[in-house]
Amino acid sequence: MWLAPRYPELGDERRVIVTNGTQSALLLFLRIHAPIGSVILAEHLSYGVLSNLARAAGVRVRGVPLDSEGMIPDEFERLCRESSPVALYCNPTVHNPTTSTLPAERRVAIAAIARRFGVKIFEDEPLGLLHPDAPSPIAALVPEASWYTMGMTKCLAQGIRVAFCVIPKGIDIPMELGDVGRLSYWLPSPLSLALVTEMIENGLAQTILGEISRECQRRQELACDLLRNFPILCPPRSMHLWLQLPARATEEQIVPKLASQGVLVRGSAQFITEVQGKGVNALRLSLSSPSSLELVYKGLKLIATLISF
Repeated sequence: MWLAPRYPELGDERRVIVTNGTQSALLLFLRIHAPIGSVILAEHLSYGVLSNLARAAGVRVRGVPLDSEGMIPDEFERLCRESSPVALYCNPTVHNPTTSTLPAERRVAIAAIARRFGVKIFEDEPLGLLHPDAPSPIAALVPEASWYTMGMTKCLAQGIRVAFCVIPKGIDIPMELGDVGRLSYWLPSPLSLALVTEMIENGLAQTILGEISRECQRRQELACDLLRNFPILCPPRSMHLWLQLPARATEEQIVPKLASQGVLVRGSAQFITEVQGKGVNALRLSLSSPSSLELVYKGLKLIATLISF
């Protein structure tokens, strides 16, 4: 019921497993598909803890270059030829951190390249339900080799550590997991899962999703107004925005200055997937973290003032 708006092609509910959040699902995926020492690919700028998870799994990450529309298919193919990766982690819908949404034609191209090179895909879509007009998931184009995961943190509540994960067609999870299947670290709390199930079935989850969407829209519109003189990317209903800094104001300078005044932001360096990778002198500003619209306003005004000089 919850996944259907974004993944209507799912069909068989037996393909859905439930995990203790997206990180647990990703660790399971890496255990099954990425042997120790192997290479996985991800967007050049990506989920902030991906590097930590990769180290825990004993794999190396190489970054696929991005442009304003997201991952570049030709670069993905180049790295498939050069690095022989076993898997791709991607976040194509309102990408973290740049907010880009991968166009449909690029999703088709990436699916075809992954199939040709035998690359497994882990598609992370925590914001999909807030952006129902986004193109269909890449996983729907290559269902035999994709894991599609939607955590509940963004669209329901921060404290609920539950994620729904669509596994590939034909995979035997008990056989693939082996002894890990007996461990509980990747399973959600039964109480949390019961709560989520009840909220979905009685319609409360959909009501909360609607309220979150409306609040995101209010905050996004405020941000676009306050930062209208700066180069930002902030699509409708976005929970965060991407601010390109002027050359005179580096993220290494701005981030600690803002922190000293009570405003926490993340620079691009915190999202680099490769150890030797370079940032792009930009900030990711979370619009969802402040507890009120007033705090969003104060924080954005301070940021605008600081980078104007």
